[in-house]
Amino acid sequence: MANEPRVLFFDIESTNLNATFGTILCIGYKWLGNPRVRVPTILDYSKHNFLDDKGLVKAFAEVYNSADYSCGHYAQRFDVPMIQSKLIKYGLPPLAPVPLIDTWRVARDNFKLHSNRLATIQEFLGCTHSKTGINFDDWLQAAHGSKRALRQVVEHCRLDVLVLEEVFLKLRPLMKNEPARHLFTNTDGEACVSCGSKRVQSRGYQVTRTRKFQRFQCQDCGRWQRKNKAATTKLEMVS
Repeated sequence: MANEPRVLFFDIESTNLNATFGTILCIGYKWLGNPRVRVPTILDYSKHNFLDDKGLVKAFAEVYNSADYSCGHYAQRFDVPMIQSKLIKYGLPPLAPVPLIDTWRVARDNFKLHSNRLATIQEFLGCTHSKTGINFDDWLQAAHGSKRALRQVVEHCRLDVLVLEEVFLKLRPLMKNEPARHLFTNTDGEACVSCGSKRVQSRGYQVTRTRKFQRFQCQDCGRWQRKNKAATTKLEMVS
């Protein structure tokens, strides 16, 4: 039986956009294909101190480090640097170098939308789940210790993670940096490097400056891929 890659979807909610003044209130995460979304909060590790997010980031780092690769939205510029900043501040080891897929970057590089925010992409793609808004008062109350307001933030985070997974699956054929599936499976023969489907159809050739490679397209997710070995070997041009 093939081993499925462990793909982690995650999202953080914080009181500020930088780690100097901000505290991470909660971190939502789920595994690809697993319906359960977990959203531990700062109060799970620090019962009365809304400034002490050490336990939260330490626990999440253990989860993150166990992933084969991860996915977040604007995570390369926000979520990961925020978590890394907190880990180093508390004298903890940094996150493992887990490959990260940023759906914000995928949308930016492949789409022409008026905004690359997750809510915009979710609406454009017609996702099943929808992000929820949080009013300013709830954010302030949560930042100052309100458990009721924190529950609102947790629900907002939970839905963000569900939307993120949907967006990932819809954008998957466009992802150039997703680790190839054969790295995690023991299946033989031609298969889609993303979704693992065997319904991969030969579709001509991909031509580079001096070589051409047999090209394939997955009939399930639409992903394009090519053989590693050139179809023909010719003398190279000399410039």
